Amino acid sequence: QRHALTHLGAEKPFRCGECGKDFPAANALLLHRRQRCQDKPHTCGVCGKRFTYGHSLKVHERVHTGDRPFRCALCG
Repeated sequence: QRHALTHLGAEKPFRCGECGKDFPAANALLLHRRQRCQDKPHTCGVCGKRFTYGHSLKVHERVHTGDRPFRCALCG
C-alpha cells in the first residue's frame, strides 16, 4: 500500500536540497541522497575515497591491505 503511493500522485513533502526532487517519505529521500546526490558518509582513512555504505568501504579497504579472501579456482 505504501509503495502504491509512489505512483498515485501522493503528497511528497520531502524535497532533496541538491536536485529538488520530491519524495513521499523521509526514508525515500535518504536513499535518494545516498545513491544519487553524493551523500557518502563513509570515508577511507588511507586514500579519502567516500562510500555510501559501510560495507562498500570495507570491501574497498582490501585494496590497501592486500587482503584477498576469495581465491581463484584455477590459479589459486
